[in-house]
Amino acid sequence: MCGGFGHRLREVVSDRPKPLAQIGERPFIELLIRQLIQAGVSRIVLCTGYMGNAISLHVPAWQRYADIVISHEDSPLDTGGAVKHALPLIQSQTFYVLNGDSFCPCDLQLLSTQHQQAHALCTMSLSYKQDCQCFGCVEADQQGRITAFNEKRNACEGWVNSGIYVMERSCIEREPRMQFSLEKDLFPSLCSVGLFGVKTSEFIDIGTPASYREAQQYLADKWERYGS
Repeated sequence: MCGGFGHRLREVVSDRPKPLAQIGERPFIELLIRQLIQAGVSRIVLCTGYMGNAISLHVPAWQRYADIVISHEDSPLDTGGAVKHALPLIQSQTFYVLNGDSFCPCDLQLLSTQHQQAHALCTMSLSYKQDCQCFGCVEADQQGRITAFNEKRNACEGWVNSGIYVMERSCIEREPRMQFSLEKDLFPSLCSVGLFGVKTSEFIDIGTPASYREAQQYLADKWERYGS
């Protein structure tokens, strides 16, 4: 998902969309593409919106990694609407969805295996945070079934949504609206019908100037892991 406006980051990255923010000499999104390739993904759909043309210009260079296509929104559809808009370009019943402004070095194949074993509609990666105030906590039972989402309130520690999902087409198709949020609309509605979480490693985002600076330091060594 690469279509966000990136309002908070514009103080330091104003000439490009967030996924193209530089980490060293490369755009952030390239790290996500390489992570997908390492997991065996052969087709990637980039859901673009704000400054989408800038992302499209990079696609020819990335084509050597995978079959990469663009699903562009002429007007904002929110995170859920972006995925629904892209469904005609998605060729499988089960697929990964990644946020274009965060990185979690989890095992995507393990996430997919646990999704299948649970017969889930959607499975999300969860990361532990000492302070969940900026994220909101996710509650799950012993089987990994997500039972509730606690809003961003007082500081507390716990597990949070780290922005990687394995989804079935049917969980998107069940939403009648074309403009909706995964986080606020879809996921709460799936709690009783097949939403699971898998506890993974830490994640980092580039949504604010402060987190972007942290990401530049943290991600420097990740390029080696996902290829040159």
